[in-house]
Amino acid sequence: MSARVAGIVIIAFALLLVAQLAGLAGTPADFHSSSAARAEAPVSSAPAESLTTWALTPWTLNAEAAAPYSDRPPVDVADPSNDLDSTGLRIYLRRDTGERADHPVAYAQYGISALMEYQRTGERVWLDRAVRQGEQLVGLHTVRDGAWWYPYSFPWTYYERTLSAPWYSGMAQGQVLSLFVRLAEETGEKRWDEAADRTWASFSQAKTGTEPSFSLVVDDHLYFEEYAGDQPPLLVLNGHIFAMFGLYDYWRHTGNAEAARYFTGGATTVLERMMPAVRVEGGVSYYCVQKPYCQSELWQNQTYHVIHSWQLDTLARLTGDADFTVWADRLRTDWQPPDASK
Repeated sequence: MSARVAGIVIIAFALLLVAQLAGLAGTPADFHSSSAARAEAPVSSAPAESLTTWALTPWTLNAEAAAPYSDRPPVDVADPSNDLDSTGLRIYLRRDTGERADHPVAYAQYGISALMEYQRTGERVWLDRAVRQGEQLVGLHTVRDGAWWYPYSFPWTYYERTLSAPWYSGMAQGQVLSLFVRLAEETGEKRWDEAADRTWASFSQAKTGTEPSFSLVVDDHLYFEEYAGDQPPLLVLNGHIFAMFGLYDYWRHTGNAEAARYFTGGATTVLERMMPAVRVEGGVSYYCVQKPYCQSELWQNQTYHVIHSWQLDTLARLTGDADFTVWADRLRTDWQPPDASK
């Protein structure tokens, strides 16, 4: 990857987090397989199926691969726009009211990045900040049958739809899981192992009434929904993969075979369902999969297009499957930022 493209990816992450802290929660709505053996079927808003079995690919995950985010921290912790309070906690202000609120993704992404900065520099302040984000997440969790959930306690509106509070996010659950695993490994403290175990348990909880859930099976394929609540699932590509990164981190830390099965199911879905649905040949990819709602130029966003290809490169590294690289290269052929090859 050229230095120019690497810079573009960093900028893309910066825009993503600026959007989240401005109240966009990673939704571009407010930004006004290569193998013939793979079944590539359209994804509709069909009812979700039982959360028991789903399509899998016989990968052997690489426990020695460079971990997710190792090449691109989610947040540039040196950016002065990352406002922190006196305790080191990241500040999020709601878009609709301007009031401060808890934002699980903002906490998790800053925590992961601060921990990486501590590992790079050895400066204790970064470990303290990573721990502060983790402690806030532990403090705000709710419980469903022993599993920990990190709610969004404010409504969220996008393209004529509004999620009522509380709503939940597979992306948040996955990135919080990554943070807890990494804190456990860095500190050796059992409290973070317990938090990781409790968070992992949320992945296997199917939808029941109004109970929190984000995992669903559609057309025999497993999805992790980024915006889970009282609206139809968007099946967002980037949020789905970020949830998977948490599963990989947990599997690598614990050896849990069921976490590997969930990761493999999610990765199979990326190749067999999501990439054929989001790719726009010769253009910018769609943000989400739900048909026909997401198949609109309103859901094409250059920032997320760059993130998609970076995520696919990461999945290629974790699974050893070159099909992810093929899809990443297709996206780069379809569209790249100006002068990205220089």
